[in-house]
Amino acid sequence: MEKMGFHSRWVGWIMECIKSVTYSVLINGEPRGYIVPTRGIRQGDPLSPYLFLLCSEGLSDFIEQAVNERYIKGFSLCKHGPKISHLFFADDSLLFCRAREEDVIKIQVILGKYEVALGQKINSGKTTIFFSKNVSMSAKEQVQNLLGVPEIREYEKYLGLPAVVGRNKRASLNYIKDRVWGKLQGWKEKLLSQAGKEVLLKAVVQVISTFAMSCFRLLVGPCQNIEMLIPKSSSGSFTWKSILWERHLIEKGAQWRVGDGQSIRIFQDAWLPTNSGKISSHQSDLGPDATVAMLINPASGWWNTHLIDRHFYPPNAKLIKSLPLCSIPQNKLRLDEASTPRGRIRRFARDYLRDFKNLTSIPSCPVRTTPRRWCPPADDMWKINFDGAMFGESDEAGIGVVI
Repeated sequence: MEKMGFHSRWVGWIMECIKSVTYSVLINGEPRGYIVPTRGIRQGDPLSPYLFLLCSEGLSDFIEQAVNERYIKGFSLCKHGPKISHLFFADDSLLFCRAREEDVIKIQVILGKYEVALGQKINSGKTTIFFSKNVSMSAKEQVQNLLGVPEIREYEKYLGLPAVVGRNKRASLNYIKDRVWGKLQGWKEKLLSQAGKEVLLKAVVQVISTFAMSCFRLLVGPCQNIEMLIPKSSSGSFTWKSILWERHLIEKGAQWRVGDGQSIRIFQDAWLPTNSGKISSHQSDLGPDATVAMLINPASGWWNTHLIDRHFYPPNAKLIKSLPLCSIPQNKLRLDEASTPRGRIRRFARDYLRDFKNLTSIPSCPVRTTPRRWCPPADDMWKINFDGAMFGESDEAGIGVVI
């Protein structure tokens, strides 16, 4: 860490975390014992991955130095591409070099320094070597004798994905189909409800292909084969078909509340406060696709009364002009809810207030100047809270009552 530029105080903190580690063992749910490790922190410690990365950074610097000094020559994917000398992923390492004695000896020297400095030992049982097709048999034998590790023809899988994908991409990705089939065969379908099957399909089967898609672009053929393996869910499709069918049914019984009228057709949509909501007859020469926006004066934001009187019969014209217009340019589809003119709203409010006063003959209580805690009314009494409001922007009103 000092070589990488970390401050001495920071290095001291990290070393204290490593040296002050103690462990206890749970016996019958209770911690027992006091174990002081002599080889640092355990593998599952939260600090362990960061320390491992610091160690791997040292190995990477050793290899980079050898490349810069031309002791090792990396591998290039194309003619003028960058050279790749090593790839690290967690505790797995891929080293690239020429199949020559001097390159192999230099790698052995680097790994030896790494082992002495960190106390880690290369696991020969998990180490393999892979040669390209251009390496001769004599060169292969020489390198194998120096390293003492077996040769493999092809890395089949790494982290569950194929390491090498050849020209036959369909054959390389067939393992996805096999894994999906294995998962489906292992399920006890008779013990699961339809909803349970759908959850397992989404949580297990689809994740298999999603993980592969994070690295590879799947072909259409394998995707279709996977879809054929997954049992069709009839309940889900039936549910969505039912919802779509209900949508058309709701649209038949719903009526539009006029905002700007751009999306409401005059003669085809339901937007009038009648049973059908549509204009029964008209003497207008407006087209069949004319919208309600044509009947609104854009300057005043209100109905164009002269245009309405000229194109519609008096009953329809009266209904149209009685509809309130909302200043917010948004058309809303309402179910069995016709707009109420403002005059009727005021009359309803007066009638409700009169009925409320006539329903009770309880004398009014004197006004109290001091606050009093709320208490429930007596058994033969009712308590009513009510309030009303009128919104000037949308020309709407409402009243609420709590008993």
